[in-house]
Amino acid sequence: MAMFLPEVLHLNVDVPRDYEERRGYHYFRLKSLEEILGQQDADFLGSLFLQASHSRPAVKHTLIAVASIHEKS
Repeated sequence: MAMFLPEVLHLNVDVPRDYEERRGYHYFRLKSLEEILGQQDADFLGSLFLQASHSRPAVKHTLIAVASIHEKS
């Protein structure tokens, strides 16, 4: 199984600081959104989810958990 290892050196300060959380967050943003929601919904809902994750820790942790489950499936 190939590992998804995005470049995480130049990140917004609102992104999780732990490496595994950053990796999960970026996996959600780059892979899970479109594959789970489809292209049209990913553009609209994805931006809402990502915006909410910056101000609501529960949303951020949920996105990371969904990405982790999606990556392992």
